[in-house]
Amino acid sequence: MADKLEDGTTVSLKALVHKGSNKVIFVECVSDFLDVLFSFLTFPMGTIKLGSKQSVESVPVQIGCMNNLYASVGNIDVQRFNNEVCRHKLLSPRNADESRCKDIKLKIDNGEFTKYFLCPDWNCLGVSEDEYLLSQYKGNLLSMYKGTRCENCGKCMDREYHLSSPSHADKYNGIYVKGLARLIVTDDLQVLPPLSGTSFSFLSKLGVTDGDITEETFNIGVSEVLNLLICSFVSKTPLTETLLKHKAEPDFITEISDHIFLTIPLGFILKQMQNSSWKGCIDQLYKSVQDLGDEQCLNSNDLLNPRIFPGFSYENHLLGIEEGSEASYYYAYCRPNGVEDVLVTDKTLIPSQVRYTFHLKLMNDKSSEGFLKGPTMFTITDKLIVRPISPIFGFSILNELKVPLDDIKEEIVRVGKEEVLRVLVASIAGDSALTDAFIRQPKEQ
Repeated sequence: MADKLEDGTTVSLKALVHKGSNKVIFVECVSDFLDVLFSFLTFPMGTIKLGSKQSVESVPVQIGCMNNLYASVGNIDVQRFNNEVCRHKLLSPRNADESRCKDIKLKIDNGEFTKYFLCPDWNCLGVSEDEYLLSQYKGNLLSMYKGTRCENCGKCMDREYHLSSPSHADKYNGIYVKGLARLIVTDDLQVLPPLSGTSFSFLSKLGVTDGDITEETFNIGVSEVLNLLICSFVSKTPLTETLLKHKAEPDFITEISDHIFLTIPLGFILKQMQNSSWKGCIDQLYKSVQDLGDEQCLNSNDLLNPRIFPGFSYENHLLGIEEGSEASYYYAYCRPNGVEDVLVTDKTLIPSQVRYTFHLKLMNDKSSEGFLKGPTMFTITDKLIVRPISPIFGFSILNELKVPLDDIKEEIVRVGKEEVLRVLVASIAGDSALTDAFIRQPKEQ
């Protein structure tokens, strides 16, 4: 994460600062920084939790129910999952838009996410002359996880490759934002055209005069981007917190929440929360994409409907979120021609010196039953702590809450897509997700 990726790369921002309050009014920026901001919408929630856990800031960031969910996945015995890969998917989920995010100048969700693995046995690429092996052959297999068992021979797939892919950014086109676009970003992460009625209205509401403001330039790196992301969940002024205060104050950190679906991208959750109250201002990014949804500034509107990474869902997923399209992978064997073998999704990147090209099948470890083995019973607390069902754990919760046994009643709740969406929204907006979703009257969405 950030501590692994800090390489000295920075992006320069010009900021208008109100001297009296020592707050950022807005920053003026081009596509490099805007692409970083909009990429937040594609991050799976498990990635954001992993980022907050490894933040370079010294202040511990407690992310409410999400912390509990993330810790619960790590604490559940791996034997209760369909396989170890299922748990790894939840703790380190992949970004369905990672092919574009890899070109972002300041990356905070990179690293192990770009590794792929082949079986060390060349026979598993279909080059064997053994008729029995060929009769059992299940295709040229590729895995996203080291140590996955090859379905052809049973060996651990540990021959590592990085995907070679074309850049989605160039000087004029950019990634999410067109390369020549210049926009302003307010302290609460509204993205506005610099000379528009909306931006003039915003400035007039502030009521500042020329003598109150000063222009400052900041160079931000990965650590500042990560701090900005975390602050945007709990503050209405994340740019001020990041650029002027440099880190979140201890009493400023408050609880925020997430849902058990750690693989879901942030943008999907914000889409469900458009009419919900919210402590931070990360939702302004989603609204800005809606408002900027034209060909002048953005390359596409994919950010409004982010998808889950292929193979990270399952057949009965109640939320109905779509999976991203699965790419076609090719392995080009070039040796001994003095050219390294390559793994690509674009066949035009295959070197001319190639000897063999193999079309690979990405192994899908998902189960129609989900991530956990069934049938299994679990206890889920109001704060979304998940444990295998246990009377001792149940009584310890009641003891902690100081709830008399004669005050308890049992209710049956039927859960469909609408109820799961309510839990999703409640787990972001507060720290009593189940109470807010099933007992208190939900607000109209």
